[in-house]
Amino acid sequence: VDNLLKIMSIQQRLKFGLPVILMGETGCGKTALVKFLSRTLNFRLYTLDIHGGITDEAIIRFLEQAISESGDDQKVLVFFDEINAANCMALFKTIIIDRVCANKLIPENIRIISCCNPYRLRKGDELEDV
Repeated sequence: VDNLLKIMSIQQRLKFGLPVILMGETGCGKTALVKFLSRTLNFRLYTLDIHGGITDEAIIRFLEQAISESGDDQKVLVFFDEINAANCMALFKTIIIDRVCANKLIPENIRIISCCNPYRLRKGDELEDV
């Protein structure tokens, strides 16, 4: 029942254009859940895997492409996978919360969902391994 309520909550947030950020350990099924939701809710899915070397320009280019390829009546789900893997949090805040990209409002038919892993404090011996 708990998982069903969580899925319904995500579905309602997507329906009304509210921010959705999923947090969970690696391998717990965040990406699979997003793919499932996009299929069952009839969204066209665009996925960008975030990594340490990605730039703000690459993220903006990806989002602009998703916007340009969608029609005004087509439901689109833009998925930023592992947003905490890069140093672009200010840009993600602008996109996810403010719904602005390159000084333009993101169209209403574009929904955004992101995921991240929980923050972990490293202990002394773990820092030596890095």
